[in-house]
Amino acid sequence: MKTPGRASGPDASDTSELTRLIGFSDAFFPIVITLLVIEIHRPEAPPGGLGRALLEAWPSYAAFALAFVYVGVIWLNHHGLFRSVTRIDTGLNWINLGILGTAALIPFPTGVLAEALQSGNTDDQRAAVILYGFFAAMMSAAWIPIFPYLERHRERLA
Repeated sequence: MKTPGRASGPDASDTSELTRLIGFSDAFFPIVITLLVIEIHRPEAPPGGLGRALLEAWPSYAAFALAFVYVGVIWLNHHGLFRSVTRIDTGLNWINLGILGTAALIPFPTGVLAEALQSGNTDDQRAAVILYGFFAAMMSAAWIPIFPYLERHRERLA
């Protein structure tokens, strides 16, 4: 009996594997965003000083907002690209893992950047921005292999 919405025959395995890849990836991005939220630390404040401490923690909120948008753009790009993929293989899985692996690192430089902005030390801020840029470059570089790969394997595209 054929299950509605499921392919049968020789393409059934390809459809199932693509569904697994997309499902795994779509579940992955909310986890990265959750890790970003964990980087927003509750301020320590004396009684009556919570309002001021919350305002002074603005770098954590700004870093979260920046990284949230960044992760959102990565997810939108991933979603857009994989809408045109109809079949996957091991090579495409490895490239996808590279993209997800670099996305998983984003909370680390985000937390470093937030702390450096709160410190007020320009040397630390400069180092944090360089670190963030390095991780952003790694994230961008992770996308490079997918385009020549799909160019060589056009049968995997809709």
